[in-house]
Amino acid sequence: MSLIKKIFENSLWILLGKVILSLLGFFITIYFARYLKPEAFGNFSLVIAFVSFFLIFAGSGIEKITQREFSKKGKIINKYLKTATIIKLISAVIAAILCIIVALFFNYNLGVYLAIVLASSSIIIISLNALIDQLYSFQLKQKIPIIAEIIAKIMYILFGLIIIFKLNKGFIWLILAWLIFYLSKLIITLIFAR
Repeated sequence: MSLIKKIFENSLWILLGKVILSLLGFFITIYFARYLKPEAFGNFSLVIAFVSFFLIFAGSGIEKITQREFSKKGKIINKYLKTATIIKLISAVIAAILCIIVALFFNYNLGVYLAIVLASSSIIIISLNALIDQLYSFQLKQKIPIIAEIIAKIMYILFGLIIIFKLNKGFIWLILAWLIFYLSKLIITLIFAR
């Protein structure tokens, strides 16, 4: 397959994935907002926004170095990959711990704080997902992580709807579903990688 065709196909998968994931996200957000009511949905959004801020500290910059080395050598060297993974993991763990500590200084109720503690583990999972996505991007094989993310998002929606309609649980359970979404994407992507 020619390079131009690979780039076009890869770009098409990225576009298709963004459209599907945006639509799925839009509809599930509407259901969550209706179910949770303003205060609980606000808490749900606060937790996700608060934790997402700390992703900045989870190995930021390592992707650029890995990308630079790949473009120089034209292949992924195991030495760089291992080092990038270790740096990503260590910085993600530090960012998750920092997230939990900083949350103590805000006047959040116990439910919000516990949700932040739970959701902070997503920093590690999202960081690993980003590293794996980058490896697929280098190989112009974005189809795999995009399909994995769509499958994981559908699982997230199903789990969220079960929480809403069958279990009648609160926003902390939806944070758990959000965490499972990212973990599912990581597992599915790793399964496809074999």
